[in-house]
Amino acid sequence: LILFICQQLFNERGEGLRALLQWSVVVENHVVRIILDVIVSMIAVAAVMFLNQETFFDWSSYAICIGSFIAVWKKVNPIWVLLISALLGILIY
Repeated sequence: LILFICQQLFNERGEGLRALLQWSVVVENHVVRIILDVIVSMIAVAAVMFLNQETFFDWSSYAICIGSFIAVWKKVNPIWVLLISALLGILIY
């Protein structure tokens, strides 16, 4: 049975191996998409948990949040937005 499977996978035209590789790429893309959805959901839950009266207590915290949102909306690299927001928070507070 194992010999038959190997012969089918590695025949002259490579059809079995090609089909197996195409199937593994489809499964891999599906798994990556699911993981991406989970990560985005976790970030959204963390944002909802921390957006309350204790985190927004003066005008500068609102300004940093709105500025960060606009920067990400304008396609600025999120790492730079995070670093600049952190530096502004440290300087202001």
